[in-house]
Amino acid sequence: MLGSLILILTVVASPIPTRADIAGFTLWGGFLSAGVWGSNGQIWNTYADTRWVLGVSAVPHGLLLNSSSTNVSLSPGSYWLYAEPADLGSAVKLDVDLSDGTTLSAIFEVYGANGVQSSWSRISGSTLLTLGFADGFADAVSAGEVLAPDGINDFYLRVNIDPLQPVPEPANLLVFGGGLVCLAAIRRKFHKA
Repeated sequence: MLGSLILILTVVASPIPTRADIAGFTLWGGFLSAGVWGSNGQIWNTYADTRWVLGVSAVPHGLLLNSSSTNVSLSPGSYWLYAEPADLGSAVKLDVDLSDGTTLSAIFEVYGANGVQSSWSRISGSTLLTLGFADGFADAVSAGEVLAPDGINDFYLRVNIDPLQPVPEPANLLVFGGGLVCLAAIRRKFHKA
């Protein structure tokens, strides 16, 4: 009986994983050819590297949450992205890296005009992501890795990442199931007596 009690306490104490946080964004300019997406060579991201920087804020025209030496660590939700204008192309790919090492990825057809709110059509990929132009104009980033205004309107985008649902680990389910079996055996033993 003590073994059963320890097993049950283990189930209660075992952490069930929570949703992963956002660790970074990468936006790829591109196009569709015969229904297949291809990159046009333009890349913006929130990582401190040699690509064009992608600024992130939690509110429209808000302070940037990332810097040239730090990346983001955000909960799922809505964010505004700032990218120095270059060629987005007719279809973009958005990668959202998560703290658990996975990546949400989706391809969107680009339409509408910068500064006019739109929600682009998802062609393929994660249904947890939506992307489009935000309403209004912004100037928060410059060419290269500079997170500062340069007098040129940025691509001003709004992204939404739906919260991920927690997924129980198989080991937790196995321990929980073992605890239930032990409880059933104890109950059966006492009912026979």
